[in-house]
Amino acid sequence: MKAIEPSSVELNTGSASMTVGDQLTLTATVYPANAGNKTVTWSSSKSGVASVSGGVVTANSAGTAVITAKTSNGKIATCTITVKDLDYLKIDRFITSQYDGYVVAQDGCVYSLIDGVTQETTASGLTIQRAKKIDLGVKPAPWENSVTYSSYFGWYIVTSDHVLYNYKNSVLTWVMNNVQSVYVAYSFAGAVTTSGDLYMWGNNYYGQLGIGDINLNVNGVSAPTKVLSDVKAVSLGGNHSSALLNNGDLYMWGRNTYGELTDACADTEAHLPTMVMSGVKDVQLGFDFSAALKEDGSLYTWGNNIYGQLGSGSYVSSSVPFKVRTGVKEFSAGDNSMASLTESGYLYTWGFHNGRSSSSSPSPGLLRSGVKSIHVYGDLNIYIDTSGNLYLYSFVYANASTPTWYQTVTPKKMNYVI
Repeated sequence: MKAIEPSSVELNTGSASMTVGDQLTLTATVYPANAGNKTVTWSSSKSGVASVSGGVVTANSAGTAVITAKTSNGKIATCTITVKDLDYLKIDRFITSQYDGYVVAQDGCVYSLIDGVTQETTASGLTIQRAKKIDLGVKPAPWENSVTYSSYFGWYIVTSDHVLYNYKNSVLTWVMNNVQSVYVAYSFAGAVTTSGDLYMWGNNYYGQLGIGDINLNVNGVSAPTKVLSDVKAVSLGGNHSSALLNNGDLYMWGRNTYGELTDACADTEAHLPTMVMSGVKDVQLGFDFSAALKEDGSLYTWGNNIYGQLGSGSYVSSSVPFKVRTGVKEFSAGDNSMASLTESGYLYTWGFHNGRSSSSSPSPGLLRSGVKSIHVYGDLNIYIDTSGNLYLYSFVYANASTPTWYQTVTPKKMNYVI
C-alpha cells in the first residue's frame, strides 16, 4: 500500500518578535494527519540573525530572518522572525566615584555598574549585567563633571541651569548657584563656577581646602569658600588638591607627606595654593600621588610610589616629577594605579591594579590596543574599545549586593543592559 504524502504543513505562528539572546520553539503540524512521513527539516534565511535547530529558534543579532519548515516532499511553511537588539547601556561619560562605577548614559540618566547590578544568562547562554538606574531627584547637566559621588557626601549634581545640589538619604539640598562643574574626594569637595572661580568645602585637616589655615573639626568647613580664579580643571586626591588654570599653570595644596605637591613645596603641608608647574594640559591625583599631562603630550608623575604607581621602574617615592611616557592622548589615575592612552589607541597600565598581573608593576606595560577611552578611579579600572565594548580590569571591593565576578585582575568584557 502506497504511503500517503503530506499535503501541507503549518507552523504554530507565522511571525514573532524576539530580543537578542532569546529562544523560541516553533512546532510544525503536517497534514493530513495520516500522512506517512511527517518529518520536517528546518532552515533560516539568515542564521546570523536567527538560527534554528529542531524547531528551536535562537535570536543572534538584530534584523529579520525567515524560518522555514519543509516536508519530505517539499511542502513548506514559514515564520518571519524580527530580532531587536538588547537595550545595551550606552555610556556618555563616567562619574568620579571611588569604587562604585557610576556612569551617565546617553539618555541623561545615571546608572551603577557595580552596586545593585544583577547578572543574568539569556536562553541562548549570553551573560549580561543589568545596570541599576539611580534616582537623584534632579537630572545632571549634559556636560563633564556635572555629577559626582562619595559615600561621605552622597551625590552632588549640577543641573542645566547651573544650580548645584546635594542629594543624600533621599533629601535634595541646594548648595550654590552659577556652577559649571563639581569635584569630590572622600571628605572634601570643590566646585568651579561659570566664571572660573573655585570654591571648596569639607574636611580641612591637612589644609586641602586651600583657604590658608586648617580645621581639625571632623566636619571641616561647611560653607563653600573661594580659593582661586580662572580655573580650567580640578582634581582632588586623598588629602591633597590641585587646580589647573586657563594659562596652563598648575597649583597644588594640602598634604605633602610623600612629595605629592612636587619639590616646589618643602613642607609636609601647604595650606594655600602653590604654583608647581606650567604648560600643563590636564591633571589627575591618586590617593597620595599626582600626575600631569603637559601640552607636548608628555606625562609626569610624583608622590607616593609604594605600588609603582609613578611608573618610574622602581618603588621609590619622589617629589621630583618623573617623565613616565610621551605621546599621551589621555590618562587616568586611581588610588594606586595609572593608565595612559596613545592617539593610536594603545593602552598602557602600571601600579597596583594594572590588568596585566595580580601583582603591582612599577613600569608601564601594554594592556590592549584598539582602545577608545579609559577611566581609572579609586580601585575601579575601565576601558572601552573602539567597538564600544566595555571591560573591567580591577579588584573592586565586594559587598552583599555586589557579585563576585567584579573581582578581576585581567580585563573582563561586560554586557551592560538597562
